[in-house]
Amino acid sequence: HLPEGVVDETDIRELKGETLERYRRVHLFGGTGAWGIALEMAQWPESRTVWSGSCPCQSFSASGRRKGTTDARHLWPEMRRLIAENRPGTIFGEQVERAIAHGWLDLVFNDLERLGYACGASVIPACSIRARQIRQRIWWVADLAFEGRPNRQRESANAKLKRLRPAVASSGKTSWGDRWQV
Repeated sequence: HLPEGVVDETDIRELKGETLERYRRVHLFGGTGAWGIALEMAQWPESRTVWSGSCPCQSFSASGRRKGTTDARHLWPEMRRLIAENRPGTIFGEQVERAIAHGWLDLVFNDLERLGYACGASVIPACSIRARQIRQRIWWVADLAFEGRPNRQRESANAKLKRLRPAVASSGKTSWGDRWQV
């Protein structure tokens, strides 16, 4: 079921940004290949550059060492480096919910907003798509949608999130569950 592609097993710490320039879809920490399948299911346009990354969770997981950003397996800085070098249009990611307590999501969003991305996230349990476990996860997205627009149409990521939060909070639901069901 996996989409066709190139699997590169180079350690992310050794990966050069220029290696990724020719690809429209890049899945860092791809594991099972679920991001590629999800993009196919969502009918993501081939013409739109998209990256995904599910950074290792052992630094934050309840069953891990819980060293947070001081753990050598905390690889967000490497993913950020590659994003800065290539500036993909959209980025999707996932992480264990416990990473929030370590400041991981704030770090990620601060880094991405400095690069010009608008960011959003939601914590969604696996049981919301009928899995037999809770497994809370942060699902996040970052988009360079403001790139190239005239200044009068730009809105900072923080301003946009503040404007959108009341609508999401009042609806009490999200459409993510419908999109990711298998």
